[in-house]
Amino acid sequence: MPERALLDELLDFARAQDLKVRIAPFGPRGRTAGGLCVLRGRRIVLLDGGAALVEQSSALAEALVEALGDEASATVTNAVVRTALDQAAARLRWRSARDAAPRSTPPLERRISVLRGPKPGLRAVRPKR
Repeated sequence: MPERALLDELLDFARAQDLKVRIAPFGPRGRTAGGLCVLRGRRIVLLDGGAALVEQSSALAEALVEALGDEASATVTNAVVRTALDQAAARLRWRSARDAAPRSTPPLERRISVLRGPKPGLRAVRPKR
């Protein structure tokens, strides 16, 4: 299915679930193509109009899963939309498991904290006689 058709199907499904979707350019290319947010108590999906259609579709599918839960794909009749929602749910589960896993190395700030503070320069080094 072409990217535009998938995005249109996901937008139709979001509207059917009474979820408002706004598409507007975010400005300089950011880290995300959009996501779910709450404005004045209402859930709204914001999508970056400057992002690629695939990224917009992925962000919308993830926002739908966040808003409706993992069972979001159970109410869908379109197989392509169901697959997109299932993949988005799998991505979200993977990310939450990755973020919950303990790190094997300390964060960068802790590793370089020993380098902070003044160090002796060449002036402090005395030549051997």
